[in-house]
Amino acid sequence: MTSRKQPHDAAAALPARGLYPTVAISDAFNTVTHALAAIALAQLAPTSAHRADLAAVGFASVAFAATLGTLRFGLSEYHFAAVNGATAHFAAYVGLPLVGFAAATSSALSNGPQSSWCAPLTSVLSNVDPALFTVALSWICLLSTNTFAAALEDLVKVLLNVVLFIWPVAALGLHHSDRALLAYLGLFVFAGVVIKPEREKLLFGVRRENWFHYGIGIASMGMAYRLAAILAGGGK
Repeated sequence: MTSRKQPHDAAAALPARGLYPTVAISDAFNTVTHALAAIALAQLAPTSAHRADLAAVGFASVAFAATLGTLRFGLSEYHFAAVNGATAHFAAYVGLPLVGFAAATSSALSNGPQSSWCAPLTSVLSNVDPALFTVALSWICLLSTNTFAAALEDLVKVLLNVVLFIWPVAALGLHHSDRALLAYLGLFVFAGVVIKPEREKLLFGVRRENWFHYGIGIASMGMAYRLAAILAGGGK
């Protein structure tokens, strides 16, 4: 998985083009961890109390993008770059918000002091059909690809993920005092905001994009297992 745009100030010691075996390896790790995250949530049959299946689809979309990233950086940039970029874009605009949708609309996020600040979002999403939610986000994803300027595209992506992913998952973690869920969410945010998927820059001698893949992979798998435990317990 990778972002659609990459920085142009490449480090002199690194190639600007060609295959990137270490990125392929870290994206393969990303594939496995997100697949495990999807499986953990898919094992919970959807009920009136939760829609864990939506979160499973969200993590699966990231796993699919990472699979194509593995092929892109390990096999052929020419054949897989476009589809990898498109699926990574979809995972950011649609996949992660689906995880947040599952958290926000579950009975596990019930009334309480820790969840009151998420009540407006929960109230709105509880009255939205999941299929309509997915279609609307897909339309925004497509629109951003074709019409938004780069700065606006990044802003929309950040806002969507803050409101529809980070906010509800954080509320769920706070409501249940689940420090592990909050820690994994924090790691995910740290990887995206601080480390960043910058391929041509190094951090401790390793490409920052590699660290990014390892960070979000571990974070997503951890979040999925904690979400599955909370949702399976019906919020108790």
